[in-house]
Amino acid sequence: MKKEIATLVRRIEAIPPLPIVARQIMELLQDEETPMGKIAELVEKDIALATRLMTLANSPFYGTLGKVSSIDHALVLLGLKEVRAALLAISVHQFFSDRQHASLKSADGIRDHWRHAIVCSQTAKMLANRFKVEDADSIFLAALLHDIGKVAMECFLPSRYRQVIAEVREKKVPFSRVERYIMGATHYQVAAKLLQQWHFPGRIILPVFFHHAPWHAEEFSNATVIVYLANLLTHMAGYPTLAEEPKMDPQQFAESDQCLFLVRSGFDLNASFLSRLAEQIPILLAENPQLLSFLETDA
Repeated sequence: MKKEIATLVRRIEAIPPLPIVARQIMELLQDEETPMGKIAELVEKDIALATRLMTLANSPFYGTLGKVSSIDHALVLLGLKEVRAALLAISVHQFFSDRQHASLKSADGIRDHWRHAIVCSQTAKMLANRFKVEDADSIFLAALLHDIGKVAMECFLPSRYRQVIAEVREKKVPFSRVERYIMGATHYQVAAKLLQQWHFPGRIILPVFFHHAPWHAEEFSNATVIVYLANLLTHMAGYPTLAEEPKMDPQQFAESDQCLFLVRSGFDLNASFLSRLAEQIPILLAENPQLLSFLETDA
């Protein structure tokens, strides 16, 4: 098993860096004083980034009264923090989608992954606002990338990861349990390693790493709880990566030790509230269809 883990780590370390535009955007947006025009100029160099950002900006989710027709207008409307999260998300999606298409795999798995990720990110944003947890843009991005380790393993170790998917489907057990046995590491371990390699900040990496066990997070604990809860509610609402994945219903979760931990951590939760949250998710998506399409390759 140690040999398998070492091999997996070497594969991850061999994954190329993010495209230069994404790295430049990450550097620029670390500075709150970065002029909007400088960011707009950089975004306009990448047609895919520009197009998807415009799709997002024109979503009713942002209360747009008129058509957003320029990158400058989109940046002002979304704000620097939202733009940072959205552009990095688009860049990561594009990075893996290019490799997915190049290897001629079915698009179904990658599409289902990103659908789950997008719903989770929007749910996390909703929860961050509801529970008044700060740094909503980082929470949004962590939720969007929480399962990126699955995509990395599927793209770079495809035959082995197909065994994981088959086992999850057959036995209806959690991904991480099967990954540990077949791959020697879990998707959240791979994700944390990859994001660290790409120089993402700890406020993104730690919620991703602990998104199945927020009780172990000593830093960014509230953000980690939000990502954990968003992932749970996304499954409850019917947006899993695989239909065969196990999930809890609201009543079952409300009676669990996990929910008791969240309540003791200051999150006021019960079965009725969880049910209402899960019911709100498809309504939000129906009212804002662009939220599911802004990462599509043909956007």
